[in-house]
Amino acid sequence: MKESEAAEDTSETLDEEILKFGNDITSFKIIFPYGVINPYGSFRFVWNTLIGLCLFYEAIIFPFRFCFAESEYDYWMDIVVDCLFLTDIVVNFLTAFEGEAGLIIIERRKIVLNYLSRWFIVDFLGCI
Repeated sequence: MKESEAAEDTSETLDEEILKFGNDITSFKIIFPYGVINPYGSFRFVWNTLIGLCLFYEAIIFPFRFCFAESEYDYWMDIVVDCLFLTDIVVNFLTAFEGEAGLIIIERRKIVLNYLSRWFIVDFLGCI
């Protein structure tokens, strides 16, 4: 009888500890293997902002140049943007992702397969 009471006390204590943390995932530290990028880290935030600016450039400037620019203009910015888009494919192959259960997946094979099955084709066609 005392064993069941002790088990009950233990489960109540665990429940209290879980309630203290709640769903606060920031209270846990994930150690990423070398070369795997944190999807919620500052590098990824800055990178996504840079790629967003490149998309804005392509959406606004490219059609304008195509319709109104003279035949010869400086292509250096287009080359830089294209290189950034190609580099984005490499960065996406290295970025961990959030799995179905809300856990961060850091295994390289799963990261590659996830990216290949979801956004790779769209990104690759956008680079061509």
